[in-house]
Amino acid sequence: MSRVFTAASGVAGVLGTIAILGLMFQTVASALLRTFANAPISGTLELVGDVYQPLIVMAGLVTAQQALEHIDAPFIFDKLSDGHKRVWEIVNNLVVALVALVIVRFTYVQAQHDFDIRLTAGIDRVPVWPVSFVVPVAFAVYALQLLYRTFQLVRGAETLGEPTNEELMGL
Repeated sequence: MSRVFTAASGVAGVLGTIAILGLMFQTVASALLRTFANAPISGTLELVGDVYQPLIVMAGLVTAQQALEHIDAPFIFDKLSDGHKRVWEIVNNLVVALVALVIVRFTYVQAQHDFDIRLTAGIDRVPVWPVSFVVPVAFAVYALQLLYRTFQLVRGAETLGEPTNEELMGL
């Protein structure tokens, strides 16, 4: 199962990288064309806000969880005993996974609606409905990552901390 999450994280990382590069190149090209040719690339604002940014954020969600690099509160957590750390991490993962699954439910319904109306953005009518499905998929993977991490903790894995190379590689 860890290999699946490693692969999902890798795919998310590639998609996020492509989105970052696309955002940079399109924004710079549009600015240069606006400045020197008075002809910016149409739809740039819509693509940046409605396509590139959601892809970047959702890719970051999945890859950060895989590397166990989400923001935490070590000034509180580090003061707990190992047993209490394990319990708190399990409870935290379960609560966050539940919230993520609620987000999956509602964002999937919205994505279906966006698909039904073939949602577009801006005057240029840039189709943005496909990106609507990225949010429920990313949060579903995130919830599964949390549940898998919880399963590992219940089975005796180490508590929060730097993952080992084997964990990162999915071995």
